[in-house]
Amino acid sequence: MRVSYIRKIKDQVPLSQQDIKALQHTFMIAIRHKNDGVIEPLLTRGLPLTAPLTNGETALRVAISANCSKIAEMLIVESMRTFQLFPEKDIMDCFRWVLDNQYYHMIDLTIFALKQSALGQKKFAHIVSIIEYFDKLIELYKKNEVQSFHLKEFSDLLNKCSFDKPLYFYLYYKWDAELSTKYTGSIDCYQLLANSYYERDKAHKLMILQYNQSKSIALLFMSLGLVSAPLLLASLMHTYYLSIFIGIIGIIFAGVTVLSFKKLFSLKKDITSAIQDRLLLKACREGNYGLTAELLQKGAHVNILAGIAESTPLYEATLCNHASLRDLLAQFNAYSGRKSQTILFP
Repeated sequence: MRVSYIRKIKDQVPLSQQDIKALQHTFMIAIRHKNDGVIEPLLTRGLPLTAPLTNGETALRVAISANCSKIAEMLIVESMRTFQLFPEKDIMDCFRWVLDNQYYHMIDLTIFALKQSALGQKKFAHIVSIIEYFDKLIELYKKNEVQSFHLKEFSDLLNKCSFDKPLYFYLYYKWDAELSTKYTGSIDCYQLLANSYYERDKAHKLMILQYNQSKSIALLFMSLGLVSAPLLLASLMHTYYLSIFIGIIGIIFAGVTVLSFKKLFSLKKDITSAIQDRLLLKACREGNYGLTAELLQKGAHVNILAGIAESTPLYEATLCNHASLRDLLAQFNAYSGRKSQTILFP
């Protein structure tokens, strides 16, 4: 039988509403100032864990707003120990906050809390299933029991989920911390993650470009309509003042359209360049000598920091043990093949 953990309340004296409000205000201020040393004493005084504080928010919500992972972790642990559940929305936002801010030491804890919420389980079911399957995959690698169908199942799970960069970064962190090159075939897992990230990231960038193209074309047609409308009104109705007014609006729209197309051309150039640079990473990762040489000749950045590992082409070639590519990249003054992430993983 499950028995709730009961916190020993100091002196066992019931608190008045005035006492509770004073403690709640102190609790809120302590969290905002990240003073984790007073959390335990305040709870020991009998402060309700999940009740809204004086600002109307729960302690967990205040900890998220203050970006204090230590206090948030303490609160969730206390919640699980005493079976006092925070509101579902707070737990869901906490999980997203943990993932987005790379507080990876809290992932398992927040997933456990998330599973206590029907709504949380439903909203994050696919992300949680990916994380749990990857944990299973890690254990299989450690036992040297990974089969090709395991990687296929994992790839299918990734492809069914909407593109989520923080999730990919977490998976890479787990791979680097738990597997790296220590186990047979673990590089295949990295390549799967990195190539999946590349394809999803490219599709996301192209979608942004397509959206901006559609917006620019729509502005063009609106501008043409507003510029031509005054001439038509003037010839049919002799409403010159109205024609002038609409004409001014049309000129303004025309200016906005010109700026929109200028921004579009710049965006297209940036996205094309970014995709080319990331394709270079993929070519180096896969050992494609011909494509690597072609991309370098076309001006791809030999020292680009990008991809799931925020790494250089030389790092990718070195990690995947492509000696000929290392020599080629060295001719273009590539940086060291050692890790050079810009993302600060914990």
